[in-house]
Amino acid sequence: MAEPASKKARTVDQSTLHSFEYKLPKVIAEIGSNHKGEVEIAKELLTLAKYSGAYCGKFQKRTPKELLTPEQYNAPHPNPNNSYGATYGEHREFLELSIDDHRELQAHCKKIGLEYSCSVWDTTSAKEIVSLNPALIKVGSPSNQHWELQKVLRDEYTGEVHISTGMTTKEEIEKIVRFWEEGKGDAKNRVVMYNCTSGYPVPFRDVCLLDIRLLQEKYAHRVKAIGFSGHHLGIAIDMAAYALGAEWNERHFTKDRTWKGTDHAASLEPAGLGKLCRDLVATYTAMTYKSEDILDLEKEQRAKLKWGQYNKEMAKHQSAGSHALMRSLVVFAAANASDESSLQPSCFDRLNVGEVHLRSSEPELSMGRDLEQLLKESGERLCERAAEYVQAPRKLASI
Repeated sequence: MAEPASKKARTVDQSTLHSFEYKLPKVIAEIGSNHKGEVEIAKELLTLAKYSGAYCGKFQKRTPKELLTPEQYNAPHPNPNNSYGATYGEHREFLELSIDDHRELQAHCKKIGLEYSCSVWDTTSAKEIVSLNPALIKVGSPSNQHWELQKVLRDEYTGEVHISTGMTTKEEIEKIVRFWEEGKGDAKNRVVMYNCTSGYPVPFRDVCLLDIRLLQEKYAHRVKAIGFSGHHLGIAIDMAAYALGAEWNERHFTKDRTWKGTDHAASLEPAGLGKLCRDLVATYTAMTYKSEDILDLEKEQRAKLKWGQYNKEMAKHQSAGSHALMRSLVVFAAANASDESSLQPSCFDRLNVGEVHLRSSEPELSMGRDLEQLLKESGERLCERAAEYVQAPRKLASI
């Protein structure tokens, strides 16, 4: 998503929020294992993510025998319909891509102009992905208390580290930030903390967007940025997440939500991802203050619609035709009035349209408005009303 050239970062400072800038939102298409273990499908998903407007395409890397206990490895998948193996371990091995596969995917990302990234679940996977030196690496919610893994990312890697906080207490979040603050150099300034609820999918009542405000208040000045990792359905609340301060937005992505696997049902398809990226840019563009009290596009509407402005504009912009028509009507009325001498033609050019009034028993109107009423009446009534203008002493006093 290219940043509009005329738009600068928006700064917001509220009493309940740490001051932060609205920057162009960055969307991560979390492909994860939705490639079904096939590199070509993974490449296709990257291309679809790019043309949907995503900033980054992300995968996952595991070493199943390191990550799982023997009991977990040999147990059946909790949902056999989503399993690609006889056991959960075999299922995970089937979906796993090699480091050479990831290198190939990274090259594809570079070719199409998309950032490559990967979530790492264990120390071996962390070291493998660090060897690719991507711009960012993700630590998912299940691994955010894995200190050996994070030490690799903190001490042996110089890119950004994005950390989700699903299934995590506030005390555990504080431990994460302190761990990175203890690192050498600018380690903490490479961290992006994500609000997240771990579930597939998550009902709206459990998304808990206001936790983004808590992250902003406590950590925006201690880490690089705040993000939002959503597992909900639809895209409406992602705009609210951005407005609350989530610069990064991560959503699971697939080509077909009916494909076999756990994450597909909670993923966006290309059309949905495209709408998400579009609407986030629109929200970013809208997050400004008015540059002046009345914007240029409002000025014409103000003249037509604002209470108290219409008569002023009518008086200001009366056309020459309206003046000429009024003079003709008054002359016609004077010719039929009992006191023709009460109005002299020499007075016509001094007629101040907008200040001529009806009798005191009738409402006060501008001349332009009253002309419209006169023209709609019959000829006889027109003469009578025009004569009233001539004979009314109050009107003549202003001529």
